[in-house]
Amino acid sequence: MAKRRGKRGSALDTLFSGTVDPYAKLNEPDAAAPVGSALAELDVMTILPDPEQPRHFLPDDLYERLRTGTSNAVEVLQAWMTRATRLGSPPAMQQEITALEQLAQTIEWHGLINPITVRPVTDDDVPTTVAYLIRTGERRWWAHVLLTSQQKRIQDKQSPEVIKAIIDTDVTLLRAEQLVENMARSDLSVIEKAQGIELLHTELSEARGRKVKWEEVDQLLGISRNYRWRLRKVLTLSDEAVQLIIENNLQEKPLRPVVDKLADRPDLQLAAIRQLIMWQEAEETGGHDRLSSYVEQLLRQERVEQGRAKSANQKVSLSAWSKKFGRNVAKTLQLFDDLNEEALGGVAAIVANDDAAAADLALLRDKINAILTESSRLE
Repeated sequence: MAKRRGKRGSALDTLFSGTVDPYAKLNEPDAAAPVGSALAELDVMTILPDPEQPRHFLPDDLYERLRTGTSNAVEVLQAWMTRATRLGSPPAMQQEITALEQLAQTIEWHGLINPITVRPVTDDDVPTTVAYLIRTGERRWWAHVLLTSQQKRIQDKQSPEVIKAIIDTDVTLLRAEQLVENMARSDLSVIEKAQGIELLHTELSEARGRKVKWEEVDQLLGISRNYRWRLRKVLTLSDEAVQLIIENNLQEKPLRPVVDKLADRPDLQLAAIRQLIMWQEAEETGGHDRLSSYVEQLLRQERVEQGRAKSANQKVSLSAWSKKFGRNVAKTLQLFDDLNEEALGGVAAIVANDDAAAADLALLRDKINAILTESSRLE
């Protein structure tokens, strides 16, 4: 993940430098719980992951079984682990299983050093047995579920069915903590990060009863104004481009040439993003600089094609005008052919006494001479 500039020591500074330790202590074991919260030991089965989280640990269909009460946490975890061991299962899923087993073993030997953070349930969209939703620490909770399914004991005495948790009733910082947690623990795409920031701004504004300035969001997350601006600007790309970015988990920096130069060209956005994906899948370096050159190439090709189209339109217009000119010349010649000698003299007399008519005929003569002269030159 690319590094960025931000406030020294901020949560996101650590995140983007790639040094986050998911098992590190956020609070000392004996430290007091934050204001607006309380430290407690809760039944694992009365807790569920928060559906408002932008990214989850398990596939969506398994979360649906949790939310509807079709299966409990142990059953869902076992179904997920069975799915991961099937032939042809994604390597990333198998890696998640290994990481979870390692975390569970660490908790079994040393206990849960860092409590999870939960909030009381405020809606009816969960089973009646659920009292809390996870704000931070979903993997730690799943590790307890795993130990429960294996009938293990923590430090040879404690039941994993009980988990240390901080119950937080202050919802004003909910999205901020969820966003930091997910950005640290999951490889979110730039779209998911941008959407998370947008949602944070909305929730803070609602909680404080006023439209929160973006500078407050920057300060809360420890990000620079420029970085936040660039994240949000990616959301202005076409719907197809946004979907492609999400599906391929693309980050902000490599996409800058697309955002900066192709904002109003949806078709070229897709072409450039697909090329970037090809380079990344081939593990080729220098994607940002190469993409910038590739975008310039796309723009040049577009200008060439537009010039050809304009030229073709001009040829079509010239052809149509030539036909019209030929028809009008034929009609004029027919008019003169219909004039007998007496009528021709009458017309000449009219022209002699009408300066405007004489000027029009002289102009027509000059135009005809010019056409004939150019025609002779081209022969």
